[in-house]
Amino acid sequence: MNNLLEYLKRIKPAGWLKGVLYGLLIYVVYQSAIRQLVLYDWSKEDYSHCMLIPLVILYLLWEKRERLAAVAATPSWLGIIPFAVGIGLFWVGELGGEFFSMYVSLWLVVVGLLWLHLGWKKIKTMGFALFIALTMFPFPNFINAKVLVKLKLISSQLGVAMLQMYGMSAYREGNIIDLGFTQLQVVDACSGMRYVLPLMVLSLLLAYWFKGSLWKKAVIF
Repeated sequence: MNNLLEYLKRIKPAGWLKGVLYGLLIYVVYQSAIRQLVLYDWSKEDYSHCMLIPLVILYLLWEKRERLAAVAATPSWLGIIPFAVGIGLFWVGELGGEFFSMYVSLWLVVVGLLWLHLGWKKIKTMGFALFIALTMFPFPNFINAKVLVKLKLISSQLGVAMLQMYGMSAYREGNIIDLGFTQLQVVDACSGMRYVLPLMVLSLLLAYWFKGSLWKKAVIF
């Protein structure tokens, strides 16, 4: 804690002013994308867990506070690479009306600015916190729709298999289960998406904190 306070004291007022200025500029430029993300995407039940990710990021950075304070800032012009790619994706998303491109653009611009001013060593220390920030962005619409359809079909197949295993007469046509006397429809809510995605984030965190080999972390995830 003392190391962090000493590090914060060493930051010049110009550094704080620069951070606030960057924050305001990013909000102004990405205002539509941020509003779309917070007010619309995070309100969907499948992605309601995403609103907790910023708190997770803050905790992960807080956990690394002593290491961050100990690593010297070494500004590097290599940060211009992700920054430039992020600006390019911003224009692609702006012209194409695709918010996912703007979300990734926002992430790249932030990483680029941090790399420009703090250097690779600090970026590497914050690596997992920056990586998990990507989980607060929903999938693009075409991927999301494709995954939903696939998961609904899997749920339908499993449902019919279990009914037949118990001796019931059940047939499947797409996501419709025909029991003869009635039909059941496997809708989007039955796809399991709203449970799979939060569990993936939780397992990612567990794998990160798990003290073991890489293959064991992969099994957890």
